[in-house]
Amino acid sequence: MWRSKFLVVALVGGCTGEGKLGVVGDSGGVTTTSTTTPTGTGTGTGTTSAPTAWTAVTAATYHACALTDLGTITCWGRDTEGEVDDTPTDAGYKAVRAGGYATVALDSEGYVVQWGQYVPQTDLPPGPQTYIDAGSGACSIAADDGSITCWGNSQWEGTYYFPPFIPPTGAYSAVAVTSRNACAIEAGSGALVCWGDDQYGAVSGAPEGAYSAVDVAVTYGCALSASDGRLDCWGQKGDLAPNGTYTAVSVAPSGVSACALDVDGAVDCWGEDGVGVNLDGLEPEGSFESLSVGIAYACAVASGGGSITCWGEDSDGQIGLAPVGAP
Repeated sequence: MWRSKFLVVALVGGCTGEGKLGVVGDSGGVTTTSTTTPTGTGTGTGTTSAPTAWTAVTAATYHACALTDLGTITCWGRDTEGEVDDTPTDAGYKAVRAGGYATVALDSEGYVVQWGQYVPQTDLPPGPQTYIDAGSGACSIAADDGSITCWGNSQWEGTYYFPPFIPPTGAYSAVAVTSRNACAIEAGSGALVCWGDDQYGAVSGAPEGAYSAVDVAVTYGCALSASDGRLDCWGQKGDLAPNGTYTAVSVAPSGVSACALDVDGAVDCWGEDGVGVNLDGLEPEGSFESLSVGIAYACAVASGGGSITCWGEDSDGQIGLAPVGAP
């Protein structure tokens, strides 16, 4: 685990593939183990009480994590690089995002903390952040000026796609990143700004207008209209999106499926039959308040935070090892 407020020295190793957080601009990641002891103290908080509710969930390729009302983090699923076992045990975290074989979070002061593959990192943002997302690499938004910083590995099939990690200038309120492309929401205007590989129209196809949330895959993206919660999707599978009013949306990293929460908290999924695991028709019943789609599965937090439900393919315990009941 590594925290962004401390200076680190790293060695660069061999090549890496999609779904791995490495060092941008190099041919690989840091040749250290995933059990690096964090340096310094005070970025998390201690607590003598127990959490009572889940507040958010995030699903990656083969592992998932959830955040509690006290800011503690629980992760489960495959633990290839310490992305589960090295989860910090202190409290006060504001956000967590699982991506590839690593996980990133914002601590109580807004500093980035990363654990799992390629720890320590040398290029984490130096100051407090307000928003974070992870894919093969990660991007965050600075608290002071809304600028985006990205780091990690953008390799895909032996070719490096650096544009996802060279973000546009300006101030932003949200960002979503994959191995090839990314999209962000401009602060104030709500306009979408996308960059990176446009092979499937996931960049040039972004609609005009003001949006409150966005998520992307390599092949397509989806965003929620700031005015009415309308779901607008674009790219290779943009025409599969349902009509309706929604409060949250999440797209699988594979681009096979996507899910959204409607105004009543019900889960609505869609996808392409015959390609991977289509989550359409597998949605759980009930009302939910947080949702995230992984490579072939999804997880959601029940309204009120009393439980987490996961569904889809359970290849590495993404579903079977999920927490049961309240935290």
